[in-house]
Amino acid sequence: MRGRSRFRGRRAAGLLLAAGAAIVGAGGCGRPVLTLEDGVAVDNSREIELTAHVEHQLFGLLRTSVSNVPVQFFSGDNQLGETRTDEDGAATIRCDVEELGDSGFSASAAVFGASLNGRGRLFEMNDERVALIVDVDHTIARTDYRALLFSPLDGKSQPIPGSREVLWKLAEHFNIVYLTGRPRVMQAKTRAWLAEHDYPPGPLVVAPAIRKAADNGKFKLQVLRDLRTKWPNLLIGVGDRPSDARAYGANEMLALVIAPDEIEEIGAHALLMPDWKAVSTFFEANHEALTDPATVRELIAGRRPVLFTVAPYSAVADSD
Repeated sequence: MRGRSRFRGRRAAGLLLAAGAAIVGAGGCGRPVLTLEDGVAVDNSREIELTAHVEHQLFGLLRTSVSNVPVQFFSGDNQLGETRTDEDGAATIRCDVEELGDSGFSASAAVFGASLNGRGRLFEMNDERVALIVDVDHTIARTDYRALLFSPLDGKSQPIPGSREVLWKLAEHFNIVYLTGRPRVMQAKTRAWLAEHDYPPGPLVVAPAIRKAADNGKFKLQVLRDLRTKWPNLLIGVGDRPSDARAYGANEMLALVIAPDEIEEIGAHALLMPDWKAVSTFFEANHEALTDPATVRELIAGRRPVLFTVAPYSAVADSD
């Protein structure tokens, strides 16, 4: 498993960089694009943060940030605010949740003579619940990287058995967040894949660019630090690689790593699971503890034992 995990990481990064190199060689002027991050309204908080990105799409996967562009945010016909993009092409406002109403939010900008418009997705998060963050590639998706990178739709990547069903069960008691090292240019394709395969709704967090996606572990380490500041009850992470475990552990989260074979460099802070069936059994056995944020913090700190009822490597239900 250790060799396969490293190979998958190298292969994904290599394909990303190869695609980028091919795109650079193609040249061309490209077009401006406006992309909106998912908005998250947290219970007991009147304020919500909305972010849009203005970029110049060269070709395929390559984008460059466009700074100092005015961006307007709306809920229906009501303007929520206006701000300019920073050096990373990001424009962020904070507004009262009540201003959003039932119509969600949208954004618009004018750049390079083009009028850009986009609509954002809005999610609600119960701040009394534990939030569970889930990796995408090879955790819930058996990713076909060539189809992901070079096809208009990712029709070849298939759900990993049990992942969808278990996440729907967990969504009854946990806030679900999706995290991927895929770059922002793949945001729409990833959202479409999650919807097509009927995964429970939840905000999607992506890497800003190819260079961040190529260093998946470092990106996740940094973004989880920011997310934990915004959502303190983001306490459990599920992934498939040692780098996922390190990112979760470094941010004081309980790390679950789904690996059909035992791997050595996972770290003492992480729990290994052979498949999603084992994950389901683990959550059922520890339901009372894992659904209480204070108790999860005690588990992470080692002040409370985990009732681990799974025999992790007695069977391989989902090997590559």
